[in-house]
Amino acid sequence: MFFKSLFPFLACLITPAKINAVNPKKDENPVQLLIVNGTEAEIGRYDYFAINENGNCGGFLIAQNIVLTAAHCKRFFKKGEKVIIGTYNFTDEEGTGPDFIEIKKTIKHSKYNRTTDDNDFLILVLKIKSRFQPVIIPETDDFLEPGDKVYAIGMGLTSTDGEFSDSLLEVDLN
Repeated sequence: MFFKSLFPFLACLITPAKINAVNPKKDENPVQLLIVNGTEAEIGRYDYFAINENGNCGGFLIAQNIVLTAAHCKRFFKKGEKVIIGTYNFTDEEGTGPDFIEIKKTIKHSKYNRTTDDNDFLILVLKIKSRFQPVIIPETDDFLEPGDKVYAIGMGLTSTDGEFSDSLLEVDLN
C-alpha cells in the first residue's frame, strides 16, 4: 500500500519513462522528460530535491538519510559518490548552501525491469543525515482532488536538443 500511495505523488516529480499522470497504469504515449515553459523554483520550496553531481538524475529526500530516485539512474548514483540535496542552481558548490552527502549504499527494487521500467525505484542510503526536511509523503492514495495544483520539477534540458537550465525549474501540470 505504501508504494501504491507513493507512486502517483512521485510520478509527477520523478517522471518514469511511460506513465499516465492521472492513473498510474502504463499508457502508449511516453511522457517527455523535460521541463518546458517552467519557471525558476522559489528558494526553500523544494529543499528535498536531490540530484547527482553531474546533473543527470534527480530524486527526493524521503528520510533524513534516504533519497528515492529511479532505478534507471543507478549508473549515476554510485557508492562513495555524492548526492546534492537542497540545490536550486546546478552551479552551487560545497559550502554554499546545499548538502553534498556521500552515498553509503544503493538499493534497487528487486523487481525492477529495465525493458518496461516497471518498479523503477532506487533507494540511496546516505552516509550522514541531511539538514533538510524530507518531502512529506501522504499516507493514503486519495490525497489528490480534481483541480489540485500539481507541479513537476527538475533541472536540465528545457526542450528536445534545447538549452540546459542550471536552475531548478517548476511547471504547473494542470
